[in-house]
Amino acid sequence: MATLKQSNGTNISTTLSDKTTRRIVQVGHATVTTPGTSGFDVVTLDVSQDAAYLAASPSAPVELGVDDILFKPLQFPEAS
Repeated sequence: MATLKQSNGTNISTTLSDKTTRRIVQVGHATVTTPGTSGFDVVTLDVSQDAAYLAASPSAPVELGVDDILFKPLQFPEAS
């Protein structure tokens, strides 16, 4: 499990898959704070993305495109 933080360091989610956090970094919404085992264990959003991720919900997610490895759609919050 990976952690997504706001630009001020507050946790938004601590249960994301590393696929999702990797994609958030790839699209330029965040930077890696702590690489850890997966390389994307803790990522921190850019200040310009805080509002979008805080407002995201299952019915209005942040669409992140398709995972480069598994070719599955990714979004935040993650689909169940």
